Formats: sequence, C-alpha cells, structure tokens
Amino acid sequence: MRFVRGLGIPVMVVAVALLACKKKSSSTTGAATTTPAPKPTLEAPVLPETPASPLKLNAAAKLDGVTLTISEYKDCRLSNFYSRRSLAKKKQKLVAINVLFEGNGEKEHNVSYSNFKVTDPEGMAFRSTFRSGSDCEPLLKSSRIGVGEKTKGWVVFEVPETLAKPTITFTNRRPYRFRTPANEQEQKVSFNP
Repeated sequence: MRFVRGLGIPVMVVAVALLACKKKSSSTTGAATTTPAPKPTLEAPVLPETPASPLKLNAAAKLDGVTLTISEYKDCRLSNFYSRRSLAKKKQKLVAINVLFEGNGEKEHNVSYSNFKVTDPEGMAFRSTFRSGSDCEPLLKSSRIGVGEKTKGWVVFEVPETLAKPTITFTNRRPYRFRTPANEQEQKVSFNP
C-alpha cells in the first residue's frame, strides 16, 4: 500500500508533462497561426503641480488630494504652571498654526499634524507635537477626508524661545497611483508667517 501511495505522485507528474507536450505539438500542426497582440504601454500618471513656495498666511495651497490653508500663527500659553515652568527651564516655547484642510481629490486623503515641521533660518527643524492644555485648541487630529469634506485645528510645535522668522513645511503624501515615480510620491509646500 505504501509503495502505491509513494508511486502515485511521480506518475501524475509524468502524465501532466506528457499531456502538456501533446497539446503543444497538436496546436503547432494547425494551418492557422496567430500573432500575439501587442502589449499596451504603461505610462506614468499626470500629477498636479506643486505650488511655488513659500506662501504667505491665508494663501490656499492646492495639493494632490487636499487643499491646505494656514490662517494664523501665534505663541501658545500653557494653562498648567508646571508645564510652563518645564518649558522655561529648557528655554523653549510653544508656537502653533491654525490649519484648514479641504478634500479635493477623487479618493479619501489622509491628513495629520505629524506631516508638519518648523525650520529656523539656520536650518534646524522642529517636528510638531501633540500637547494639550494650552490656549491653542482644538488640536488637529489625524483623519481621512473625502471630496468636499473639511477639517480644521491647531498644530503645535515646541521651539527655542529665540526662534524668529520660521518656515513651516507641510509634506503631502500623494494618494497611491500605479507607476508613479518614487521622487514624485510626495509634495512639499512651505509657508512664511
């Protein structure tokens, strides 16, 4: 019994190989031959242009999938004494921007406070933070917005007290499209408050 079970698989492999050879030889003996259809060429999608940077406050940046408007830039004050003292010891302060996103693409688009950064004139970058308990509320939360939908909130940054003339940069991660070149999968737009 074991011999029959062990012999069954190799016999089936040989039988399938013989059938494949028989089909190949019978199809090549026919009078009509067909030429293979040409394969369609795949081209990269046409992507919307990135707006010229830097933009001023209240200017709308129309990006791929979303329109971004920064309406206000200000220093924030923490309501908790111990948090304020902690920032003062580190010689830091909180600054925030009031952001409005509006969906303009054919798909839902992810927006997040983590896609922002502040850069000082010397090139030092500071990422956004999620810090509640200040007068800069409600905070912008990560969300998905569709066509015509809007979301608004404050994005907070912890920066040095001496920061003057920052540049705010938003990195837009484009919706997935087949055959998009790697260097065009993100858009960056800058604002000068």
